[in-house]
Amino acid sequence: MGKVIADLKIWERRMRLREYFFEENEEKENCQKEYSKFKKSSNFTPSPGRERWLDEYIQTVKDEILSRLSRKFKMNITTEEEKPLPDNAITFVLDVTKLYPSVPRKEAREVCKTALENRSDISIPTEDVLKMMDLVIENNNFSFNGKHFLQTEGTAIGSHLGMNYACTYLGQ
Repeated sequence: MGKVIADLKIWERRMRLREYFFEENEEKENCQKEYSKFKKSSNFTPSPGRERWLDEYIQTVKDEILSRLSRKFKMNITTEEEKPLPDNAITFVLDVTKLYPSVPRKEAREVCKTALENRSDISIPTEDVLKMMDLVIENNNFSFNGKHFLQTEGTAIGSHLGMNYACTYLGQ
């Protein structure tokens, strides 16, 4: 998250510099291109408050990015899981290699069916969801080196469904 904050600070500086020095003047632009070859780098950043619209835009973008990051990190974590671990806790990490491509389709479909039957919102019938899921899983194709391939085992790594499919199977 530190890298994202550093990137946001660089982006904010560039936005403020662009607004501070920008003029729609072709002659000035050509002169600045020549000057930029020789100018020394600087840490100058125009201070906030000069342009209200820019301050609001920058703050909105930063808030949106940081809130999405915070939601992403807290996704599927209960309030109990957010509490710090006791001092005598032993941590354990499980790393599954090649999870998506090695998920057995038949067993994973059954696990997904069970999970879908236990959901609270059944506005879309389970069989319809399973048909859509099968369509995505069974028709994942890709090209490599000028040849086309159809994935016949597991699920695609880049697919949004693939992540949920594999995690549901693994979490059974």
